[in-house]
Amino acid sequence: MTTLALQQTDTYWNLLKNLSDDVKLKLIAMLSNSIVEDKNGKKESKAKSFRGVWSDADYIDADEMINLIKNSRTFKNTEKYEELFA
Repeated sequence: MTTLALQQTDTYWNLLKNLSDDVKLKLIAMLSNSIVEDKNGKKESKAKSFRGVWSDADYIDADEMINLIKNSRTFKNTEKYEELFA
């Protein structure tokens, strides 16, 4: 272990040492499972986990979105703005 890794370990220990035994056991189980998943190669990369979440057919294209935003804008006291820019 490098010095930095040892410092990180000490930092985590100082944060976690006062937790209850039940919480510590839960954290141990979660950490152990993450190691096992990594070694077995079962863990998907984050980008792959989003595959199929949405389809392009569900969304409007950029030009339609720009027009929608422009057309939905409203201004108060337009006369005041017209005087400034006239």
